[in-house]
Amino acid sequence: MKLKELRAIVEKMVGEPTIRDLDRINKYVPIGFKPVEAIEVVKFPIVGADNLVNRSFGRWPADEVKAFNKLTPGIPLMLDHAWLVDKGRGIVFDSKTIELDEAPDWAMKRAGNAQRNKMAMKRDGRYVLNVAVAAVPVGNPLLEQMRLGMACASYGGFDYSDIICPLCNISFNDEACPHHIPSPYGYGSGQSKDVAPFYERAGLFDVCELSVVWAGNLPAAGLFRNHQLPEVAA
Repeated sequence: MKLKELRAIVEKMVGEPTIRDLDRINKYVPIGFKPVEAIEVVKFPIVGADNLVNRSFGRWPADEVKAFNKLTPGIPLMLDHAWLVDKGRGIVFDSKTIELDEAPDWAMKRAGNAQRNKMAMKRDGRYVLNVAVAAVPVGNPLLEQMRLGMACASYGGFDYSDIICPLCNISFNDEACPHHIPSPYGYGSGQSKDVAPFYERAGLFDVCELSVVWAGNLPAAGLFRNHQLPEVAA
């Protein structure tokens, strides 16, 4: 898919839920509770993950991004990874994979990762997004906060089974790999031939929640904004 085609798809994910959306939302309503009606909630899409390099020099390869689809429907939408009941704001009721021919320039250059992202895109051959579709009660203050800029997002409580070296294509734990795992708090990425440019997470098996945050580890995660998906001239 071309980037210019994405805006029309995103616009259909915003607003009042459809009958099909309500069927999905009500799957997660507790037994005995009144079903949710369309006028009670607003739906919108959130980029939860992609296959670019994050601020900690890690990334999800394309197949791992797709793995979020099975794990995230039904998880809570909350604030700031604060695992408190009063921080809940809604629910993720659907999860989709969107594949683009290339990543937008603004995303490629975020967090100083332009060169690392070029390597990542070469490995996968495409830009892959996990888009979580969330439902939030009408009138929730979160909606106004997001409208005015609180638009970043971050998955929390996730777990995976291994970390892969992109230079060796094997686990960093394998003795055959001579490279160090890059870290902004230790070995700096690209500062030594012994340090890999980034690491790849493998074997995603658990995700607990999706949070709205002021700044997330994944630079492109969050709501789709107008400057990112400009109107396409007729």
